[in-house]
Amino acid sequence: MSETITLGRSGRLVLPKSLRDRLKLAEGSCLDLEVDGSVIHLRASEEKSVKLVKAGGLLVATGFPKQADIAKAVRAERTGREGVLAEPAKRARKRKA
Repeated sequence: MSETITLGRSGRLVLPKSLRDRLKLAEGSCLDLEVDGSVIHLRASEEKSVKLVKAGGLLVATGFPKQADIAKAVRAERTGREGVLAEPAKRARKRKA
């Protein structure tokens, strides 16, 4: 696969969605970078992404990459949980209407 991408503001690269999907990359995924002369090699990192798992009724963060944003992981988990908890109330309101 060969594509041309353009550097964005602050030198950021945006990987095409098809490539992110193929490599199962998401926001917060780590990539290993190696420079060989004028060639840049990017590899999906073997590091795990931060995940929240239940242990003894508590949420425990696991798989910390070096620059993990724990607060962001907790907010994402809470947002998902709030959506699930709010769903029965939404269905009830629809039935009444």
